[in-house]
Amino acid sequence: MPSADRSPSAGRVRVVKVGISAIGAVLSTVIDAANRDYQLSIPSDGVADPDTEVHNFLLHRVFPSRVHVIDTTEPRPLPG
Repeated sequence: MPSADRSPSAGRVRVVKVGISAIGAVLSTVIDAANRDYQLSIPSDGVADPDTEVHNFLLHRVFPSRVHVIDTTEPRPLPG
């Protein structure tokens, strides 16, 4: 699990995850963070997978149902 900061005001842990192998390490972290009720954000250009179809499926279909995917084409503040 990546390092995380606990926000006392929100009472939730906020994590930003980047990495390679979206089907491996990133997906495992997404599932673990969702199970722990962490507030997880993933920059859209901060994860990769050698298989473009797998990458797109995870980034556009799987991850958004569990975490906040940050569209890095337009800078925005982190949620919460």
